[in-house]
Amino acid sequence: MKILFVCTGNICRSPAAEVILKKLLADNKLSNIYVESAGTHERDSCPRDETMVNIAKEHGYPMSGNSLTITPKMLSEADLIIVMTEKHREDVREMMHQSQWNKVHLFMEYCFNENGPVHDPWFGTEYLYRTTFKTLEKGCMNIIQKLSFEIQNQ
Repeated sequence: MKILFVCTGNICRSPAAEVILKKLLADNKLSNIYVESAGTHERDSCPRDETMVNIAKEHGYPMSGNSLTITPKMLSEADLIIVMTEKHREDVREMMHQSQWNKVHLFMEYCFNENGPVHDPWFGTEYLYRTTFKTLEKGCMNIIQKLSFEIQNQ
């Protein structure tokens, strides 16, 4: 299974979700699940946001690297695409055939059965960064529960 997280620049939200989910998968001994992240706007090779990197490290999640821009290949290869906002869902769907739209989910809906975005903390307060990180971590814990349930019922 391949999971793809998508946000705008791939420097805060989606890479944080990626590293959180990767660590939680390893901690829960769930294998054969590949996780990556990308952005809808071309910012290839921008470094990850320093504030989000530091918050991730505080919580035991190593976050580094540079941003990636989403490609049609990434979208076609992903089994589950989790976006941070409705705009991201629209942008992603524009790059896909309509028959694959069912694999694109809003993070808050998929993880919490709630409507709304995961707010972008970029250039915001540290409180906003921490709130966003906490939302991503709790959501990824819910993804682990869903995946564990699916695996047990196969």
